[in-house]
Amino acid sequence: MSERKKKAVLIHPCFGEINHSIQEQRVISIKVMQEVNHLKQALYHSSQNVSRLEIENSQLKRHLNATLEEKAELQLTLIQQKDRNRKMLAILSSNKLSFIWSVCHKDTLQCSSCPPGWTEHSLRCFMISTTAKKWEDARRECLDNHGDLAVVVTAKDQAFLTNFTIQFVRRNPQLDFHSAWIGLQDMVQEGTFIWVNGEKVKSNLSYWREMEPNNAIASWDADSSGQDCVAIVPPKSSSGTKWLNSWDDIICGVPVFSSPAQDTPSREVVHACCFPGK
Repeated sequence: MSERKKKAVLIHPCFGEINHSIQEQRVISIKVMQEVNHLKQALYHSSQNVSRLEIENSQLKRHLNATLEEKAELQLTLIQQKDRNRKMLAILSSNKLSFIWSVCHKDTLQCSSCPPGWTEHSLRCFMISTTAKKWEDARRECLDNHGDLAVVVTAKDQAFLTNFTIQFVRRNPQLDFHSAWIGLQDMVQEGTFIWVNGEKVKSNLSYWREMEPNNAIASWDADSSGQDCVAIVPPKSSSGTKWLNSWDDIICGVPVFSSPAQDTPSREVVHACCFPGK
């Protein structure tokens, strides 16, 4: 074989191996490039996540700082409020203001314009006594409590007082209750009724029971003084059209009342006191 043919035979298999190796390298290179692109995408997404987390972290830090500042302000406010409460309690506990506990609860500091046992209505305080007394004695007791017998100034007053006596009767079933004195009388001139505040009864604020006033004179009334003082006789309920008409003229000088069907004293007449709210 010639020398030239021998070289050709030797080169041909070597060239095939090189070409195969090149193909393998190309495949590997493509795979490497694909992996590099995949890693680049993963790095990009990771970078995006890091940026988002940094933004969220920054927002959380601002929110935390704001919360801490708000907490500090609330703590300061609480300290200041406690200090004011201590000073206020010290003032309220002083002997000069001891009267305030007659209308305020020491634990809750809830206050009313009326003392215990009295009911507030229209900036005034009302109570009904559980002791039967003559009209003059009843008024004296009200005056001793810095008030006077109740006066009807408005229609709402009449509704309140009538309902007040209804509720009193329900709360005190043990009393043989008949009526409650109010601050109205005609002792000076028969038929001219005057309130304890000096005012006459107004025509649009008159609430007499049927057939009243009648100035009836009971057989046991030795002085024949007649009925010159007025009391509220509570109806059985606050329903109907005439329940507000509850006034009745009664004998002033006895602490009890004789019902129309009886000739001897029988039922108790108590009284409704009123004084301006504090």
